[in-house]
Amino acid sequence: MSEGGSPGIVAEVRDGRRSWFGTAGVADTDTGRQRKPQEQYRIGSSAKTFTATVVLQLVAEHKLSLDDTVEKWLPGVVHGHGHDGSKISVRRLLNHTSGIYNYAMDPALNRK
Repeated sequence: MSEGGSPGIVAEVRDGRRSWFGTAGVADTDTGRQRKPQEQYRIGSSAKTFTATVVLQLVAEHKLSLDDTVEKWLPGVVHGHGHDGSKISVRRLLNHTSGIYNYAMDPALNRK
């Protein structure tokens, strides 16, 4: 992890009686500070599954539609850089065809 310039990763496993915490890399690539069990961190792509599940539950309950625009539910959030929330559907967000830039591909994020 560290050799590639990326921050470290963490994993915690619990079975109700015991827990295990493991790391690779570091929490801060500039200072080399190690990861700690009590710190907060982003769960990355795992959130996509949970988000899609909740959205599809709301669709099943007829509380929203996959064809609703992003602007309807998140007014003013998607704008700039050629993006228009009134032209992007919830469906396109969920299937990753909205055209919104994938920030994880930003070279500055993966700097060495």
